[in-house]
Amino acid sequence: MLVHAITRCSLLLVWLVWIFAGRALSAEPLRFELQGVTGEVADNVESALAFPPGLVKNGTIDRRWLERFVGQVPDKARRALEPFGYYSASIRTDLAGGEQGAQVLTVAIELGQPVRLTEVQLAIEGAGAEQLSLKRLRDNFPLRAGDVLHQGLYQESKNELQSQAVALGYLDAAYRVHEIRVDPPQYTAEIVLLLETGLRYRFGEVHFSGADNYPEPFLRRYLAFDTGEAFSRARLGQTKLNLLDSDRFREIRLLPDRAATVDEHIPVEIALEPSPSMRLRPGIGYGTDTGARLTLQFDNLNVNERGHELTLALNLSQVRQTVGAAYVWPDLKSMHSFTSLRGGLEQEDTDAYKFNKIFTEIERTRGLGHGSTGSLFTQVFYEDFTVGGEQDSLTMIMPGVRFSHRGYRDRIRPRKGYQYSLELRGGHEFLGSDTGLLQLLAAG
Repeated sequence: MLVHAITRCSLLLVWLVWIFAGRALSAEPLRFELQGVTGEVADNVESALAFPPGLVKNGTIDRRWLERFVGQVPDKARRALEPFGYYSASIRTDLAGGEQGAQVLTVAIELGQPVRLTEVQLAIEGAGAEQLSLKRLRDNFPLRAGDVLHQGLYQESKNELQSQAVALGYLDAAYRVHEIRVDPPQYTAEIVLLLETGLRYRFGEVHFSGADNYPEPFLRRYLAFDTGEAFSRARLGQTKLNLLDSDRFREIRLLPDRAATVDEHIPVEIALEPSPSMRLRPGIGYGTDTGARLTLQFDNLNVNERGHELTLALNLSQVRQTVGAAYVWPDLKSMHSFTSLRGGLEQEDTDAYKFNKIFTEIERTRGLGHGSTGSLFTQVFYEDFTVGGEQDSLTMIMPGVRFSHRGYRDRIRPRKGYQYSLELRGGHEFLGSDTGLLQLLAAG
């Protein structure tokens, strides 16, 4: 027992020595403390005064380099303060020893009187001068006479105005004048901005290449713009996303040709490399409620080279077996509109019940815009079932309507989004059903 106690004490002592020795070895030989500023001003100063790589090597400070760095601190700090309107700050530095022999560089700042704006001139000239969105950004420019100069806000708003002009099709939009005139002794500044929009460019003719097995009217469904609309990089990006979502192409390149511009209309070539239109997807699995299962799905995404879709699916398990087919006729005016025909057989056999079902459904779907679709459908099915030794059957003819909606904050990089669907369907003896019912289904 005594030997075990001594062993445990020795292990504890070694552990404590290792912990405290590690802390001593890991103590930073050089630290930085900033006084007098907070928030984004402090963040900018700290970034400007970050210790250069190599100032501390293997726990040893390069003293000559440190003295040179400390001498540069006031100028670096002043430059970091100027974007926030502080041109007359008082800056003091102190390098002293701290705990465990570490050096502490303290930088104390007194901001002093800030520079304020006496005038803000912002003008828009050119073909886009009367665009409402540009005028709104001009009128809501965040800096006004009397405000403290903030170069970050100035640059952000300046870029936003130019970017909006480009997004509206004024691809040559540029600032003829962009100045901040600062008078530090008077603590005043002026902003002068003059944006020249230039001419407005529009989409020209669109040419597809590399996808000759798809009819061109079918491909044009995926365009997020029409010929003659204002040229927009965002519209090009949406078009590429539409083509990617179709799952028909392994490579997509959108190539606007400004060199071939005619009357401010820019032609666009869309180069496509189709992926295989016929696909076979087998699968195996096991579930506690179904037992072993086998799935097999065949897809043809370009039936007869017309862009029609055919899907055949087989699902076999120890308890449930299904076979189904679906055929989709795309609408040539909208990629969200189509007509579909579905049908199939189902069979399930458990200790409690047995049932067989045959069904078919025809549906007409239309895109409603803004992520919404609506459809009208008619579903017909017949099923016979046996429960507790009693056999029965049911025939239903059910028309209905479906609505679905999905939304994303950013479709290009969707991090957050939502979706929901609603379905209303019903049957009646007058329509040929064995019974009458009305159902409302919701999912999200």
